Amino acid sequence: MIGLRLAALLLAFCACAPLHAAAPTDAQLQRLFELTRVEQEYQAFIPQFEQMQRDLALRAIPDDASPERIAAAEREMASTQADIRRIMAWERMLPMYLDIYRRTYSAEDVAAMITFYESPAGQRVIAAQGTLMRNIMEAVTLTVQPELEQLLRETGDAHDGHAH
Repeated sequence: MIGLRLAALLLAFCACAPLHAAAPTDAQLQRLFELTRVEQEYQAFIPQFEQMQRDLALRAIPDDASPERIAAAEREMASTQADIRRIMAWERMLPMYLDIYRRTYSAEDVAAMITFYESPAGQRVIAAQGTLMRNIMEAVTLTVQPELEQLLRETGDAHDGHAH
């Protein structure tokens, strides 16, 4: 009787335990990245990120800053951009991308995505991604820019107030 109860309990436990799907292989993920142009999209993001950083830094420079102050800020921005490119190099990010995709998707999911992205509809989706992202970025910028500019003014005013 105990053996039967134990077997029933084990069966119930096994039925409730989640099934762990197989993780995608590096080859599957590399194919998915190739189809969806992950590296190219990532590389295209870097200059946009640098420009955002540059714009923020330039806004922080007072309008009446000396030429020396402006030149120093320009040198600092150039140095920062070189550091950003080194820190955010694709070769450093690829293992992280592989790990995140592996933890997020099963091999079956990745195979289905590959099948979709190899199809004509999938290729159209990929082709439209750049336009979609530009439209989203423009809309976000238009939405948040006035608030960011106000925040920068307030930060500059607060900084100027502490300097006196």
